[in-house]
Amino acid sequence: MPRYLLSLSVTALLLTGCAGDYAINSNLSRDNFEQYFAPSQVALLSADTPIGNATVLGLVEGISCQSDNRDVPANDADARTDMRLQAGKLGADAVRLHQCLALEEQPGCVAARACYGQAIKQGNVNE
Repeated sequence: MPRYLLSLSVTALLLTGCAGDYAINSNLSRDNFEQYFAPSQVALLSADTPIGNATVLGLVEGISCQSDNRDVPANDADARTDMRLQAGKLGADAVRLHQCLALEEQPGCVAARACYGQAIKQGNVNE
């Protein structure tokens, strides 16, 4: 019996040592969550889309950077998403894409792609 109690005590002690106060750091917050979905609030329009009486808020640029040879290659999809994010910061609800192209020498990037367009605030559809 004493041997049983000893092994039970040692087991309990070992399990207690494993139970610690672990902190979890996460980037999940309301601000980050809203920022993550911000580009989806900005429509992507082609260059030949007529804008009618919409207001052009300015030109925007989005960049996709491959910072290391082991990283995902720079691509137009990421550059367009960044462009939509920049347009959203201006208060735009749409961006009219003009073109995407490769950047020759972008500091800190092995390869880079950039997309350019106009940030647009569209009027009410019923106006």
